[in-house]
Amino acid sequence: MAPSSFPVGARVVLAGLAKAPQYNGKVGVVRSVPTQDGRQNVHVEDLDKVMALRVINLKHEPKSLKSLSIKELKTVLLAKESDTSSDDTNSDRNLTGLDKSDLQTRVSQLISSEEEIAEILAHASSSSASSAATATRTTPSVSREDLKSGADRVSQMSPDQLRQQAAMMRSMDPAAIRRMNPQMAGLTDAQIKMAADQMEQMSNNPEMLKMAVNQMKTMSPEELERQRQQVMATTPTPAPSTKNQIDQLQNMD
Repeated sequence: MAPSSFPVGARVVLAGLAKAPQYNGKVGVVRSVPTQDGRQNVHVEDLDKVMALRVINLKHEPKSLKSLSIKELKTVLLAKESDTSSDDTNSDRNLTGLDKSDLQTRVSQLISSEEEIAEILAHASSSSASSAATATRTTPSVSREDLKSGADRVSQMSPDQLRQQAAMMRSMDPAAIRRMNPQMAGLTDAQIKMAADQMEQMSNNPEMLKMAVNQMKTMSPEELERQRQQVMATTPTPAPSTKNQIDQLQNMD
């Protein structure tokens, strides 16, 4: 089944262009969400230009099994095995101790094509980029470099990219989001929806986004961890608080 849209940042191959066949086979990167007429802006690398292309003229750039890192192999497995286990923790535990060769074997048994691998990873990356303030099974340590890097990445995202992440979160099964993104493992379905709503609000309010990014750059790791605990202990409300925005942006990677 052909995708109805591609995540911003996904690598794609142009195909089926009858009026401009010379572009078929060119590789590009998706730069926008779909327009009303079903087109997405794609930066075509060989031409160094942006083209508005119909979704039906795009396909994920194939990604070979051998090229996958251990983290990517596990991401694919968790996504593919989600239908066979209702226990997210158990699914993750089943991968513990497997070496890269074992993981490759299991992926090869579940994947139908290299294009499917690319599609799974593109959506997983999109989900990760739109992470909200989350409760995790173990709270990771956060360095000042992590904070600055996260703030820099967020400051470079366009409103369209933020809206794309929000739309992707709404379109995906919440259970799949929790499996593919450990940072969202502790969120309920309602909290995932709220995170998407907050992200969309920020895409429409540049000042809100700028304020959150600036605060991220000045916060110490200890302050960020205190904010995490406050968020976890507080019942979420529809209006996005600054602390929720900051933690949401920090997990964009």
